[in-house]
Amino acid sequence: MTSRSDVHWFCGGCEPKVLQAIQLEKEIEAKLSDFMSKMEYKLKISEGNVYKKIAELEENFNEKSKNYDNQLTMTMTCTEMQELSIKVKEIYEGQEGEWTHVVKKQVNSALESVNDHINEVQHNLSETRAEALEQREKESRRNNVVLYNIPESIGARAEDRNREDAAFCLQLFSSLQVGVSECRCLRNKLRRT
Repeated sequence: MTSRSDVHWFCGGCEPKVLQAIQLEKEIEAKLSDFMSKMEYKLKISEGNVYKKIAELEENFNEKSKNYDNQLTMTMTCTEMQELSIKVKEIYEGQEGEWTHVVKKQVNSALESVNDHINEVQHNLSETRAEALEQREKESRRNNVVLYNIPESIGARAEDRNREDAAFCLQLFSSLQVGVSECRCLRNKLRRT
């Protein structure tokens, strides 16, 4: 009886102590499980607070960075305006009243720039049209199937040969269980000498 592992036998003095130890172990295990679940909950709350604080810091950093960028842009714009003002004064003093010449140069420069932009737009438009045409051609050929080494039709007329080719293709597709109900056949005959 003592050789069986599923039956526990303890002497009269040991049995109450063993049962008490088992009971105490179960209580400790339950308290430890409760403690661990509370700690995991507190850890998740702390982790959530940390992520929230990180998000706030990132938002604050991004806002300050944006403000800095805006100030830098405004500073650059002011500097550029000062430089432009100096250039205008130099042009005005150097031309001594020849504003029509200055205006012509500026208008010509602006027209050349607009012309360049128009040419670029036309180029992009022609490229886009070519790509669209290519896509339409691909779309029109997307269901094409090319079959090689198909037996020659023996029909006398081209119409009979086309009908025989279509019948052969439909039979082939039905045996493959493709689900094709109609087809159009074009024979590309290559003569070898």
